[in-house]
Amino acid sequence: MNKKTKKYDDYISYLGKNRRSFLIVVSQKNEEILEENNLTLLKNILKAGLLSLDDVMVVNTEQEGFSFLEICKQARPIYILAFGVDTKNLGVPHEFELYKPTKVKAITWIISHNFVALHSDKTKKLGLWTALKELECYVS
Repeated sequence: MNKKTKKYDDYISYLGKNRRSFLIVVSQKNEEILEENNLTLLKNILKAGLLSLDDVMVVNTEQEGFSFLEICKQARPIYILAFGVDTKNLGVPHEFELYKPTKVKAITWIISHNFVALHSDKTKKLGLWTALKELECYVS
């Protein structure tokens, strides 16, 4: 286990230290958190905004026993970035547009395509970067 990976209640693993109350939600089957190439892409996305894994909390929704409400209570996010995650499956009844920052109950959400789509499409990466630049914590 990576030394930046922590355990929460002995069943939900996450990556990062969440210093900026920035929750990143991913959906990666057969992975504890993220595949290495996706982790590299995420680090580069964060680095472009002068952020690092220390500033965020990365959680994989494919983990057994995952409760999004419990994670939100623990993480107390100001920002949520979801990669390829159906928010309705998280119990969030709001409709979101891709790459459009949307504030719901004091939390700003950005919904992105999954990592596979981002790796292969520069237009999608640009859409994500443009959305992230609207966040206070993301310096461009």
